[in-house]
Amino acid sequence: MLYNSSAIPDGVYSADVIVTDAAGNTITVPFTLGADNTAPVVSFPTHVEFDDGSVGNVLRWNVSDAHPATYWLLVDGSVVSEGSWTNGPEFLMDDLTVGDHNVTAVFLDEVGLRSVVTTLVTVRDVTPPALSHPEDITYVEGTVGHSISWTATEEYPAFYEGFRNGIVIASGSWSGSVITVNVDGLAPGTHNFTVRVTD
Repeated sequence: MLYNSSAIPDGVYSADVIVTDAAGNTITVPFTLGADNTAPVVSFPTHVEFDDGSVGNVLRWNVSDAHPATYWLLVDGSVVSEGSWTNGPEFLMDDLTVGDHNVTAVFLDEVGLRSVVTTLVTVRDVTPPALSHPEDITYVEGTVGHSISWTATEEYPAFYEGFRNGIVIASGSWSGSVITVNVDGLAPGTHNFTVRVTD
């Protein structure tokens, strides 16, 4: 018995041949037909960058395979999307936080062959901190209770430095809270106080 399989697309297929004799006795013979030794072929960017706060930042994969099946998308090791694919999914990156992220795509075809690719996504923080400018202070020598407070607005605060007449008098990590410097006990004269914040 011959069977022409040339009309069947490439792939792996399971089938049964049932043979029956004149007395009605049957035998079932399982067999496989065809072969697929090619994993999905993926075209993708290895590194993309965009500014925090911008919108419409989409990561795309172009994938080809004769027998597409399922995919998974992972951000920094956690699955964020999965499903079936034909040409490749899209991932909207607008909600990623500032910094570097590994976005990994796993593509599987019907016979279990897979391709795994990773894109480094860099989200840039391009907005400097907004810092208030307190009014100048004048006080009588010997009195107390005098201070300067700076209010800074920043989504990703990190570090601050305080200066008196150009000399650092305080520094450390900064969480975005108000920065206050006591200015009691100064000698008569004019003193310049400056604060610098870094995100």
